[in-house]
Amino acid sequence: MRLEFGEAIKGTGVLQDLAKLDARTENPDFVLSRMVYLLYAYWDSPQLPEHLKAQVALSLLNFKYWIDEPGPDGTMQYWTENHQIAYHAGEYLIGNYFREDFFPNSNMTGTEHAIKGKRLVYKWLYRRWRFGFAEFNSDQYAMVAIQPLIALANFAPDVDIRTRASSVLDLMIMDLIQYQHKGHLGGPRGRVYTNAKLSIENQSPRSFLWLLTGEGELNVISPGIHTATVLLALGADYRPPAALLHIGEDRSTEIKVSGRSSFDVAEGPYHGFSFDDPEDCIFWLGMAAYSHPLVIECMFIVGDAYDMWDHSIWTPLQPFKSIAYTGIIPQLSSGLYPLTKGSTLGEMKTYSYKTPDAHLSSVRDYNKGLIGIQQHVWQATLDDDALLWGTHPGPRDGDHASTYWTGGGSLPRVDQHESVLIALYNPTVQGHADALFSNFTHAFFPIQRFDDVQEHDGWVFGRKGDGYVAVWSPSQELFEDNSSEWSGQEIRSPGVQSAWIVEVGRRATDGSFQDFQEKVSSHVIRLRTSPPSFVAPSGLLTCLAQHPECLEGFPEDINNLLGCVQSIPIINPNPVCGNLIDLPPLLTCAGRCDGSLDALCLYQCVNQHVELQIGKIRSGEVELEYLSHRTGKRYLYSWDNDMSVVSIDDGSVVSHHEMGDVMRYDTPYAQMKWGSDAVTVEHCGESVQLDFLLPRRDCSS
Repeated sequence: MRLEFGEAIKGTGVLQDLAKLDARTENPDFVLSRMVYLLYAYWDSPQLPEHLKAQVALSLLNFKYWIDEPGPDGTMQYWTENHQIAYHAGEYLIGNYFREDFFPNSNMTGTEHAIKGKRLVYKWLYRRWRFGFAEFNSDQYAMVAIQPLIALANFAPDVDIRTRASSVLDLMIMDLIQYQHKGHLGGPRGRVYTNAKLSIENQSPRSFLWLLTGEGELNVISPGIHTATVLLALGADYRPPAALLHIGEDRSTEIKVSGRSSFDVAEGPYHGFSFDDPEDCIFWLGMAAYSHPLVIECMFIVGDAYDMWDHSIWTPLQPFKSIAYTGIIPQLSSGLYPLTKGSTLGEMKTYSYKTPDAHLSSVRDYNKGLIGIQQHVWQATLDDDALLWGTHPGPRDGDHASTYWTGGGSLPRVDQHESVLIALYNPTVQGHADALFSNFTHAFFPIQRFDDVQEHDGWVFGRKGDGYVAVWSPSQELFEDNSSEWSGQEIRSPGVQSAWIVEVGRRATDGSFQDFQEKVSSHVIRLRTSPPSFVAPSGLLTCLAQHPECLEGFPEDINNLLGCVQSIPIINPNPVCGNLIDLPPLLTCAGRCDGSLDALCLYQCVNQHVELQIGKIRSGEVELEYLSHRTGKRYLYSWDNDMSVVSIDDGSVVSHHEMGDVMRYDTPYAQMKWGSDAVTVEHCGESVQLDFLLPRRDCSS
């Protein structure tokens, strides 16, 4: 900042950044955008000491810019969206600045780094444009990704990259603005830590949103924490389009926004992604699909391709290298799917309902019943700190993942119609719930931040200014225990199978706070639950057990067994268990193994040619019927059926939320089909036309 105003600097902060680059610790890639600005904006400043410039150049020339380069990795991380663009933009822009210089660590020239970095930057930008962000609107990491995007938008030497980076940045800004309310990022988020969920004071986008919308407040600017805000303010070329800024000023009576980000892992091949290419594996790891059955062997593919086995993340996997690529590990992952799939940041179908006084937002039908990590799936917000959101508590204390408030117990099935939201909790694993998560669900509801709080008729009501919120769950109660830090801030509902109903309202449409309470309290709620059940196995072993005659005389006499599994034309064309084993290929495969001692080889043969379907757990059922006299609608929602909304007066269907294809953007400001290359954003007579492939970014009034 001092250089921007022509003041001399001591360089203490710069030296701290260089220490991270040299040690390759503490997320050194987060430093690269600041280094880019130092090079492109201030390198010729007389206030920048020559000795400091020499140290900067030395550190940048010796840095490791990507996982495929030689040298130790320290604690560097390459496997999330924000880290990836930080590395790629840094390599492209820093390589371009030092085009003629030699980079000793990589044995490459700056020009070679710039060419490679540009390729990786383009690939990242294209994927984010097409598929959105798996880390959608992350409190912590959206800002990290925005930093290199601003650097690219201002300094990329190639106009096409500059335009495309600006366009992706425009969409990120639109996402943030649409899901904020009075300066608080209150919508669903792909990744979020506890401290940012509890208070706006801990949200990284706070100052950024203030700069864009004027709402909330500007807190103390620290370049290390709020780099994106500083870079946006200082940027010479990139300016958010006027249409986006007008969206932040929209105070319409009702604003309904829906959209889609990311996609399901199983869709990968359709979108051109494999599960065995190292570069594609890096993409999957960026979706936090580390342990997903389709992706889990990517950990070994990446470990082998880039020699990562001494890295702290790969070291625990070394004992399993002997069974990698055998099919055993994906099979184990599949059997543990409630644990192994829950962290994946797959398809997010987001929805937001906003009035000037209240905001209700959610992600629909997302990883239901699975063990979550950092996903934030529903929230009601009345102002920058009067809010309500819920989770199923995880097993750990702390701020990071699977904790009390990040919601690592299980993810609910959620849907929403305008001002009414329903969240159903139904963990896939329940038999030993106490070992994995708490035996209750809860909501964060800090009563001291509201102007008025009332509790009656099974509901808890809150008012802030002219905005109202109401929440119901079975046998819920405000948790008050002076020995707990959450006393007066938490609503608890006993049991792991549960339902939560949330309604938001406002004085202008619902009358007084008392009127709102009376309308909501005059309700009918029917909740039905049933526990999970066990589905018996149905493979070869089950078939043989159901036909004991097949095993008579075994193992001394195998004729009966062969008669049950071996198909012989005319003589035995349809053996009772023959459809569950492909015997000739099995025998051929086993013949290639080194006798009975080669157990791993024999296992692979059996796994490939024999149906060994083990038993599995069938999810329990949670079904809720809610008649709201405030809205005049009947809401019916269950674990296996999408929400239907029907008029109480005439029985007409108001809405039936089928979870099929969803638009990338379906808002008052933009209509964009999933997979489209272009979109026009319009509001208040201003517009911006974005086309990624051309590329084009045209603003007009």
